[in-house]
Amino acid sequence: MSDLYETLYFVLDDALERQEKVLAACQAQGKAARARDVEYLEAKTLELVDLMKEAARADKMRAEVVKQIASEQGLRNAPENLSAVTAIAPGPWRDGLSEVQTRLQAALKETRSVIAASAGVMRAVLRVVGESLQALDDCCTVNARGYEANGLEPAREHAGPKILDRKG
Repeated sequence: MSDLYETLYFVLDDALERQEKVLAACQAQGKAARARDVEYLEAKTLELVDLMKEAARADKMRAEVVKQIASEQGLRNAPENLSAVTAIAPGPWRDGLSEVQTRLQAALKETRSVIAASAGVMRAVLRVVGESLQALDDCCTVNARGYEANGLEPAREHAGPKILDRKG
């Protein structure tokens, strides 16, 4: 039985480490968005995708360990959350699982805070990118209408600048 709790502890400790990496990646994403560093933002997004895939695989392992613990303790259903697992754990494992749970909850809370703080910046960046793409499309549409009589220059129905940056 203690082998199962040890395995669960290590699985949860890995989850904590992964969540701390998610937090760091989210913080880096926010900084990249504020700096309008698209390449770094993309790299951190790909890192987050990899971390989420890893988390999904680890979650299956965690669920299997919890199911085995429930089976060995004669429970009909596996505990549904970490608090319930911690409540049925023997003394020394209860303290360790409780500590990991507290640290996981803190990391998750901080991650949510970082995501909320970055959400507005991300939306603004997406809006600017969308407006820029629309301006480029408008330029292409005007220039695609035809050429002047000499065939050398695009017809200029609307003279003037087509693209301005956010600062004007």
